[in-house]
Amino acid sequence: SGMHLSFFAGLAATVFRGGGRKFSLVLSLGAVLLFVWFAGLTPSLLRATICSLLGMATGIWGIKSPMIRILSLCFFIHLVLAPQDLFQLSFQLSYLALAGILLLGPCFEPVTHKFLPASVATSVSASVGAQIFSTPVTLLSLGTMMPGGIIASVVVSPLVSLFMTV
Repeated sequence: SGMHLSFFAGLAATVFRGGGRKFSLVLSLGAVLLFVWFAGLTPSLLRATICSLLGMATGIWGIKSPMIRILSLCFFIHLVLAPQDLFQLSFQLSYLALAGILLLGPCFEPVTHKFLPASVATSVSASVGAQIFSTPVTLLSLGTMMPGGIIASVVVSPLVSLFMTV
C-alpha cells in the first residue's frame, strides 16, 4: 500500500515539477486521494495515506522532520480516526515494517554496502529491518516467518514499479 501510494504521489510530483515545489506537492496530494478512493481504505493504506499527508504538509510548510516522528504522529492520528484498526494484522505489520525500515534499515547498510551495489544494498537493508520488526507478530499470528521475502522484495519491487509506470 505504501509503495503504491508513494509511487503515484512521486509520479504526480515529477510530472508537475515545473509548477514549483508547493504546486507539485498539492498535485501529489490529489494523486494520493485519488489512489485511496480507487483502492479503498484498508488499515495499511490509511497508515500510508496519513504518513503521506503529514510528509506533504511538512514539505509545504518547510518543516524538516525525521520520518520516524512522522510515523509516530501518524500512529496516534490513525488510532484516533480508526481505533479498531489496532487489532488488524495489516495495521500491525504495516507500522512494524515501516518502523523496522526506518530504525534498523540504516544499521545494516554499512554491511550490505560492502557486498552489494548501493541501490541493492539499501533495499536489502530496508527489507531486513522490516523483517526483524514484523517477525514477532508474523510468528504469533501466522506461525511462520518468510526470510525469503528479503530477497524477493529486492527483485520484485523494481518490476512492480516498472509495471505501474507502464
